[in-house]
Amino acid sequence: MSNLGFLGKLATEFSPSADIRDMKNFSTSTMDNLKKGNIPQALADASYMAATIPALALPISVGKVKKGTDVFSEAKKADENKSLKQIAEETKIKSQAQKRVPEVQEAAIRLRDKQITKEKYDEIVKAFQPIIPITEMPKVTSPKGTVAVLGDKGERKGVIGWNKKLADYVGKRVSARLDIPAYSYHDTWAVTLHKGTNAAGDISETGAVIGYAQTAVLKDVYFTSKIDIAQKIATKEMDKATIGRMNGIFQDVSPEDAYDIAQKELNNPNSEYIQVGMNPFRYSYFYDKATGQPVLQAEELIQIGPLVLAKKPKYGQAADFSFKEGGTVTNG
Repeated sequence: MSNLGFLGKLATEFSPSADIRDMKNFSTSTMDNLKKGNIPQALADASYMAATIPALALPISVGKVKKGTDVFSEAKKADENKSLKQIAEETKIKSQAQKRVPEVQEAAIRLRDKQITKEKYDEIVKAFQPIIPITEMPKVTSPKGTVAVLGDKGERKGVIGWNKKLADYVGKRVSARLDIPAYSYHDTWAVTLHKGTNAAGDISETGAVIGYAQTAVLKDVYFTSKIDIAQKIATKEMDKATIGRMNGIFQDVSPEDAYDIAQKELNNPNSEYIQVGMNPFRYSYFYDKATGQPVLQAEELIQIGPLVLAKKPKYGQAADFSFKEGGTVTNG
């Protein structure tokens, strides 16, 4: 079997996180993509055509793709005999909060002071803080593990699967974001859910926290951010703040099913979904991780920890975002 055939076999039969060892006949770039689990990129890498080897000669150890039911079942089982305090202590780490890139920070200051154009700022960002898409499914935790790392706010506001039900949110317009302290100090991903509308029924960027979840699937999605605060964070006038939310109608999709859909679409070159990112140290808006283009709306959104997939996005123009409100909508 050729390298092409073997890579095709990996792509269709094995997990993106397969442990692949001693493939000396593959190129460095192909090996790097295989180790990262980026099978589509490895397949697209023409350098693997340089050599062919029998598949049986490859000393490999791979695991099959895990279904969402198995992934979440394992997470639940890992925590079932532990106390909340024990889980919190075991997951506690030294802060891994993101840090500013000096060149980008300086560029943000110059952009604010109108010393450079937005186009020049974008060039600096691409050079010194390039966007890196996610290529492997994120680690998940159990509802109990989520409560443990959130502290008393998890008990008070509620966590789906612990003291809240999925049905408590289905059909409601909510705003979703990541809980940064849970990740920064416990290496655990938790989705924070906010009330998504104000008293008048309009989309709100300031709604109170109404609960937490492991995953979220939303429809009729609007990506909102506080541009002025994002500028202050980028220039280090402020340390941190909640500035970006994904607002949409919460769907009746279990964490297990959401995981399966995301896993199918991740790294699928023909997917209708794009990866979306938000980093105020880089930009003041949500962006397509493949192009950096601002994302303003989407038909549907799937969030599994830091992985955000948006279906049929509507884009804005990067030039409209010189750390100010704005953004012309275009279909994507």
